[in-house]
Amino acid sequence: AFWVQLDGTISNYFSLTPYIVGTDIHSEFTTVSAAVAQAIADGASLANPKNIHIKPKLNGYVENVVVVDGINLVGQGDQTVIHGKVSMSTAGEASINNLTLRTNGDYCLEITGAAATDLTVFNCNIYATDHTAINQASTSPGSIMPINNSFYFIEAPGITVWDMTSAGFISQVDCSSGNIGASTMPSNNSAGVMQIFNCL
Repeated sequence: AFWVQLDGTISNYFSLTPYIVGTDIHSEFTTVSAAVAQAIADGASLANPKNIHIKPKLNGYVENVVVVDGINLVGQGDQTVIHGKVSMSTAGEASINNLTLRTNGDYCLEITGAAATDLTVFNCNIYATDHTAINQASTSPGSIMPINNSFYFIEAPGITVWDMTSAGFISQVDCSSGNIGASTMPSNNSAGVMQIFNCL
């Protein structure tokens, strides 16, 4: 709780969620990873989900974030940027919402391990700036990465949108893509299933 001035009186300010990431005094955490760690310590699960609200930050959040069952990353629009990788390898469901994800020498989205992982992406901008953007490498046929209403952008030659060696699948629904990097590298499926619906 914080003391703030409201209409000439002093009152307590209480957030609707304790997991707010930003640089102002109303943010409990300055990194996404720290907020996720606290949410995990507080028992995040599908039955007890924790929403991590992320505010825009100058130059974005340069970090790698590991999510688990019950963690939902929620940005405040395309100006909320993570330069790094969001990854999941455990069983369960997590989501990424309303964020811009940029590669930083590695994938910016990744599923690994051998569990039935569900990492769902909603309304995100996904930039392959200096590396292929997405890796689906879980050995579980139950691992899925549904990507909905999102935009892909390739910004350098020799890279692409996804690599997929998983027994599971990626689905894309209502997504679009662009290429200013003049890359002719094809995305790779050596296993698993890619489902594409109503995409440009």
